[in-house]
Amino acid sequence: MQLLVGLDLGTSSFKGVVTDTDGRTLASARRDRSYVRPAPVRVEETHDHFRASLFSLLRELTSKVAGQGEIVSLACGAANGDTGFLDADAEPIGNIRSWMDERAVGEIDLLLPGLDPVDIYRIVGWPWDARFPFAQTAWTRKHDPAVFSRVVRVATDVDYVCWLLSGRWGIDPSSAASLYFIDQSKQAWRTGYLESAGLPASALSPIVPNGYPIGPVGTAAASSTGLPQTCMVRPGAFDHACVARGAGILEEGDFLLSCGTSWVGILPLSDRAKAIADGLLIDQYLHPEGPYLGLLDMGTIGGDIDCKRRESGLFEASDPHAFFESSASGEAPLSGGVARTLMEDAAFTARRGMRFLQERGYPIHRVIIAGGPSGSPTWTRIVASVLDRELVLSSGQYTGAIGAAIIAGVAEGFFGNAAEASGLYAHGAGKISPDPVWTGIYSAVSI
Repeated sequence: MQLLVGLDLGTSSFKGVVTDTDGRTLASARRDRSYVRPAPVRVEETHDHFRASLFSLLRELTSKVAGQGEIVSLACGAANGDTGFLDADAEPIGNIRSWMDERAVGEIDLLLPGLDPVDIYRIVGWPWDARFPFAQTAWTRKHDPAVFSRVVRVATDVDYVCWLLSGRWGIDPSSAASLYFIDQSKQAWRTGYLESAGLPASALSPIVPNGYPIGPVGTAAASSTGLPQTCMVRPGAFDHACVARGAGILEEGDFLLSCGTSWVGILPLSDRAKAIADGLLIDQYLHPEGPYLGLLDMGTIGGDIDCKRRESGLFEASDPHAFFESSASGEAPLSGGVARTLMEDAAFTARRGMRFLQERGYPIHRVIIAGGPSGSPTWTRIVASVLDRELVLSSGQYTGAIGAAIIAGVAEGFFGNAAEASGLYAHGAGKISPDPVWTGIYSAVSI
């Protein structure tokens, strides 16, 4: 039996799955990420922790499927936007800077005089954000020239994983957008942006198609992970684009509520210019054969909820997620209980986002929910009732990893396209209907 590995490197954790070519998940695992904050507004992760978490996750996955088949392909999706600097020997320079690191925020005029954020948005497809590699590189050039003089490569999560596993570099167009150096329509690095940051084109990985065969797993990586050296390593996509594949979001009228550290409303669309005019983040997704993907950022809801849960003691139980669920399930709608209120506030934010999209003419016929909250019976019932919509449940927190496995499977030729693969992986998806009583209560809340 031939097996596929899908990785989803999120902001809060690394997640992975092993699936077969019939769409069955044979193993899953996760590792939490750990950040250091050496100074205010700085958020970093050590390369040692990144590598250790990645290799440990893969060792667990490979051990769980030992003897069940041959792992032939691995694809990696990621939140991306993290900045890694490497020297001429591909050795790390300092820590990885998280996309949450804000040291360059507010300095665009100083770091990149004459740069037009509106033009960047139009070209890159992502609204300008100074937390990402373009601005981080410019900040280092300005404020830490000794470090910048050693920089030979700038990498983010997906191409760094490809390097760690295969010893070769490559990044797909979806993941490359997070570096902010790309011309999205041409799927090529934009020379002018590189020059403004003081980088040669050789400092970035080659842009290759989603699922491109970067190379087989290297000897050292095979020893560290349990992956066979015959396993092909492939770049996947931006994490939300992986989630969309895993959830079967493929046609206009589909809507995905992706609930991670950030909550994002996701929908396929054909008109890139209109989506930019409406302020959506654009992913290349299935274009030109299929639609683009539009993403509406609803904020770091997941991260904010985790902070409030810790402040309220809802993380202190032996099983904090079960305790959070049971606390909310025992409370009435709008009762003011902490757990229930956190879930309801998130659902109202989702309703505002969906209404925004509908008012701008985007059809929404089918609503799917993915991420940790999709595994909560109470939370999904609240969201369905607030939206007054039936929700289709995806594969929970592993939907993005399954989307990466789909990319690997399509690239290997096991599936004809993402639609065929998604149909296999979506078997057994559950549905949650609105509670009529709850909907009546929530509909009276103005947002």
